[in-house]
Amino acid sequence: MKTKMSVVLAAGVLAMSLAACGDEVKTIGGSEGNASAPTVAQAAETEAETGSTDTTAAAEQPAAEGYAFEISGVRLYPDMDVSTVLDSLGEYSHYEEESCAAQGMAHFYTFSDYEINTWPDGDIDRIYYILLKTDNVKTPEGVDLSMDKDKIISVYGDGYQEDGHKLFYSKGGMELVFILNDDGTIASIEYDSTALGE
Repeated sequence: MKTKMSVVLAAGVLAMSLAACGDEVKTIGGSEGNASAPTVAQAAETEAETGSTDTTAAAEQPAAEGYAFEISGVRLYPDMDVSTVLDSLGEYSHYEEESCAAQGMAHFYTFSDYEINTWPDGDIDRIYYILLKTDNVKTPEGVDLSMDKDKIISVYGDGYQEDGHKLFYSKGGMELVFILNDDGTIASIEYDSTALGE
């Protein structure tokens, strides 16, 4: 149990450090080509084509058709405005630091069983990732940290990318990532934004 907790904590620290600063935001696998909401990169392309400079407006309707985490009757997904749901999620600890992934402050909200990290999009704090860190919470499809790789594949299918100890499922402009222990059990589960690129 101590080993599993150590791996989960290490994964959380790594995810937070990657989200906040560094040369690389995340290394995330391929895409299944599903339709998605405009990302920041796509908004920049639109700006070049149309002359519009409103990238915030282009990202205001994030991809709700991707995977989502549900807790306390609230549906959370990457790139949504976190301020619309914080009051409904209960007690949390919070800190912020300058974001190296985008201009502004990154916010970290730690709940007892999961964490939320945000990225700044103008005046909006969008969810960058949701990290499930205990088996007290699970995905809406029923997968939690007490399960293993075989269970993940039986629930989500074989349309995943694999990179070392990670399985990536892409849908709706976001990624559902399962980080595995050496024995194939689940160390943590992440719902990750792809809006800021790799």
